Amino acid sequence: MTHPKLGHFELLEQIGKGGMATVFLAYDPSLDRKVAIKLLDEDLAHKDHQFVENFIREARITASISHPNIVQIYSVDQEDGNYYIAMELLEGHPLHEIIKKEGPLNESQALRILFQVVNALQAAYEKQMIHGDIKPMNLFITHEGNTKLVDFGLAKRANIESSVESKRTVWGSAYYISPERVGRKAEDFRSDIYSLGATMLHALVGRPPFTAETSEKLAQKRLNEKAPEVRSLNPAISEKTSEIVGRMLNKSVFLRYLDYAALLSDLRSVQLEGDVERASSKIEAGQHEIRTEQGALLVQMRESLLKIKSKLTNTTELIKLLNPVEQEIPKLKVEPLKLIHPLEPHPFVTTVEPQKHGDTVEPCKPPTISVLPKETTPNPELQSDQVKTEVILEDTIELSETNVAKKHFWPLIIGALILLCLIVGLLFKRI
Repeated sequence: MTHPKLGHFELLEQIGKGGMATVFLAYDPSLDRKVAIKLLDEDLAHKDHQFVENFIREARITASISHPNIVQIYSVDQEDGNYYIAMELLEGHPLHEIIKKEGPLNESQALRILFQVVNALQAAYEKQMIHGDIKPMNLFITHEGNTKLVDFGLAKRANIESSVESKRTVWGSAYYISPERVGRKAEDFRSDIYSLGATMLHALVGRPPFTAETSEKLAQKRLNEKAPEVRSLNPAISEKTSEIVGRMLNKSVFLRYLDYAALLSDLRSVQLEGDVERASSKIEAGQHEIRTEQGALLVQMRESLLKIKSKLTNTTELIKLLNPVEQEIPKLKVEPLKLIHPLEPHPFVTTVEPQKHGDTVEPCKPPTISVLPKETTPNPELQSDQVKTEVILEDTIELSETNVAKKHFWPLIIGALILLCLIVGLLFKRI
């Protein structure tokens, strides 16, 4: 399929149209890449030759600006009176389409866009350039979330007076142009700041600062009325952000920001405060989630206990189940103590039989030592052992008495036999 050509570019399809130009998707065979071609309207080119010359000159200067938040311009040229700019092809959506589809932006998203655009305008101003046409349509948000400042068609040198013919016509969107442009006064970077403030108000509240039925009435409102506060239209926006946008929208150029550095400083401070608040809210949300989980766990435990309680009919069993440590310890059954004979309360009792010289007796067993406790309160756990000890002591005492009896019995028998022999001897002598 053959595509129309503009220079060495092949125009594939139209992807956008504005008040002064039409944008095409094109193919650059020399570098084998796709680009965007912005073609100026033919009628506009023939009406103001000075404007066309300035456009070409400023486009070339813009091409020299290298910044991540400014669309890259590859070339500017013309063919048969058709003036065009070849530039970087962007994938995403213009800001005005996002607002139309999704409504007002949240504060953090709007501040991120504002911060990136201010950096881009500062880089352009260092090249003595002002954009001249800041509006939601010229802020392109890529799929990666980066902001690209596009359409430098009305860009011009800072503090350079426009031609007499150009002063008769006010270029730019009526909703966002600065009061000094409406009043046809000298413009500088603060005019871009005003237009950017109007764009941010639209992004935060969903509508431009001023609305009217006609361009003339809209211009009168901008010259005579104060721009509304962001916070009055959207209470969710912080007071600091509302103050920044309000200062950018001041009708007097002397009461706006004196330079981009001051604006960037305020943006950094409000972003830092927002990060701290978001971190705090995340911590509170996490703590709330933990408390919620703990509460749910307690409810589950309570329900489980109630189920267990409903299944148990005996209160004692429930107590044993919930408090196993506090169960009753079984008591030992102790029989009453039966004493064979009373024991004296002295601690030591020793039984020793004295030996008689000349007697041959069996060796005595070692003396039995009985250790008796002092009179104390009977211990039920020791009564059984005490009974056994006393029985052993009883047997030992009986054995000792038997041995003593045997020792006294043998001398009597021997003496009786000797006496009997003496009596028998005397009887035989008499006979």
